[in-house]
Amino acid sequence: MIPIYDFDQVSPEEIFSRETDRADVSGAVAAIIADVRQNGDSALLRYARDFDHAELTAVEVPREAMEAAARGLDSGLRAVLEEAAANYEFVDYAFLDSDLLGDVRRVEGYLYPDTYQFYVGRSAVAALDSMLSNFNSRVYSNGELTPLFEEAAARGYDFSDIITIASLIEEETDGTDRDKIASVIYNRLERPGETGGLLQIDAALVYAAGRAITQEDYTTLDSPYNLYQHTGLPPTAISNPGMSSITAALQPAETDYYYYVLGADGKHVFSETLSEHQQNVAAASAASGD
Repeated sequence: MIPIYDFDQVSPEEIFSRETDRADVSGAVAAIIADVRQNGDSALLRYARDFDHAELTAVEVPREAMEAAARGLDSGLRAVLEEAAANYEFVDYAFLDSDLLGDVRRVEGYLYPDTYQFYVGRSAVAALDSMLSNFNSRVYSNGELTPLFEEAAARGYDFSDIITIASLIEEETDGTDRDKIASVIYNRLERPGETGGLLQIDAALVYAAGRAITQEDYTTLDSPYNLYQHTGLPPTAISNPGMSSITAALQPAETDYYYYVLGADGKHVFSETLSEHQQNVAAASAASGD
C-alpha cells in the first residue's frame, strides 16, 4: 500500500498522464481539484488505487498546473480533517473540551507531533485518533508527568492551561530557551506589574489573524488571541507542542525576565525591565541593519 496521496510516491505528472493528453492539462487539473474538493477521502482513495495498477507514461506538465493540483488536493484533505476534528465525538479522551464540540480548536494542542504512517483507506477520524491516542499515552497518562501537573494545579494552572502555555513556548522558542520563555510567561501572569498581565506574544496574534501580521493588528485585531489587548492566556492552545515545550511549561526557569527580543544571531536576548528591553531591541535592529 502507498500513503494517502503522497507526492513523493505519486507525482502530479502521473496524474496528468493518466487523466489527459498534452492538449488538455488544464482540464485535468480542474477535474481532479473539483473531484477532491467534493469527495475528499473517497476521491483520494480512488486515485491512489488507480495509480497502483495503471501503466503511466511521462508527460510535460506546466508548473502552474502541478501547483494548482497540489493546492486543490491539500484543500480537500484539510476540509476532511477539519470536519472530523470539529464534529467527531472522541469519547476516550478526557482532556478534550466537550463544550467545544463543533469547533476545530478543541483538538488544538493535543495532536502530538510525531512520525505517523497513514495508508490508503485510513479515515480522517482514524488519523486524528492516532495522534490523540499518542498524546494520551505520552502526556496525559504519563505517570512521570503526573506529579508535575499536580504541582501546576496547586499553583492554579489546570491541564489545558499547561498545554496552552506549552504551545506558546513551542511557537516562540529559538530552540534553546524554552524554560526561559516559560519563565517570562509565568512572570507576566503572576507578577503583572511590569506588563499589566499582557503576554504580548506575536505567535498568538498570527494564529488569530491566520496570516502574517501587520503593525495595525496589534491594536485593531479583535480576538481573544490578541494578547496585546487581552490579559491572561488565550482560549486554547495555538499549536501542538512537543515534549520539550510541555516540560518547560511544567518546569520553567527561575528568572525575573519579562521581555525578550530575537537577536541578529537568531537567539533571544532576555531582559527584566522595559528600558533594558528597549536597548536590546535597538541593538538587535542595528545589528541586522534595520
